[in-house]
Amino acid sequence: MGIKKPSQNIKIPGIVAVEENGIKYAIDGKQRITASVAFFEGKFPMTDNIEYLEDIDIEELESEEEITLEDIKGKYYAELPQAVKNKLQKFEFKFDIYKDLSDRQTRKLFKRYNGGTTLTKSQLSHCDSDFMNDIVNDFCQQPFFANVNISSKMKDKFTDEVVVKQVLLLTYYQGETGIGGSDIDNFVKEMESIQNLPEYAELISETMEVASYLNLAITEPVKELRKTHVPIIFMATKEAIKKEIEPERFGLWVKEFLLNNTGRKGSNTEYQQNSTSGTGTKENTEKRIKIAIDNFNSNINNIKMPTVKNNNNNNNNSSSNNNEKSDDYDMIMQTLQTMKNTEDLQNIA
Repeated sequence: MGIKKPSQNIKIPGIVAVEENGIKYAIDGKQRITASVAFFEGKFPMTDNIEYLEDIDIEELESEEEITLEDIKGKYYAELPQAVKNKLQKFEFKFDIYKDLSDRQTRKLFKRYNGGTTLTKSQLSHCDSDFMNDIVNDFCQQPFFANVNISSKMKDKFTDEVVVKQVLLLTYYQGETGIGGSDIDNFVKEMESIQNLPEYAELISETMEVASYLNLAITEPVKELRKTHVPIIFMATKEAIKKEIEPERFGLWVKEFLLNNTGRKGSNTEYQQNSTSGTGTKENTEKRIKIAIDNFNSNINNIKMPTVKNNNNNNNNSSSNNNEKSDDYDMIMQTLQTMKNTEDLQNIA
């Protein structure tokens, strides 16, 4: 057994920890910490394998005396030349600290890191976005989101929460942005700077109003509605609300659009071609949004609504369900109109 990486300037993965009530609990990297402490306490020496030590840049050591690898190999910390000790003492671990996570998120994080794979840049943005946990969790709990085709394995990688941030990002910039890892990272930083301002509250309000509409539109699992398409469909939803399209009709359009523009059936369509690679770039994102909205505007009125059979046994129940849906839709539209009127008054002021 021996220690070598800190003396070689080799990048060591960061320590992943969860902070709760001011206490940090290591999720990944505990062994690295304990091994380092044990080495400094003299419980084991440097490696004696000279091949492992050849990468050490002896010339970088600040020492008036000549130091060779023979002076280092197999030595306990107390036996090392002072210049080597100084170098080791300057080594710092990088920490990725997650704050204010829910129990669900903590379990997912632990499972993710103990599965032996690392998170992507967009998934790691979760480290710096604990202030967004409420809106992200609320969105993930929306009924329509349960009908999105995101597997439990993907959720273990925070894919569902990345999708929510993409939705928020597009909403904030009105569709004129990319939705890749760097875009999300920059967005989170900007949101952190305005989290206590009305602008951030307005973003949350607008996003959840659109989600409420989708709850009425997407009422059953849609196989084709995968993570790549959710942000695009969300932008098309805003167009549907603007045109006061009933949610049920919009939901049928979503199914038809995805069926014809994704998978094998849509393999040659422009939308699919812009959805297979580089989907997070600004150019591809804007193209996909335009294609979806143009398709919506051209085809929404051609969507055939299902006919309701005049069955006396089910007539009362059917009428009751339709009335409930109508009431929900009217309430959403009234809320959105109130928000619009408020904005108009603010603009006049």
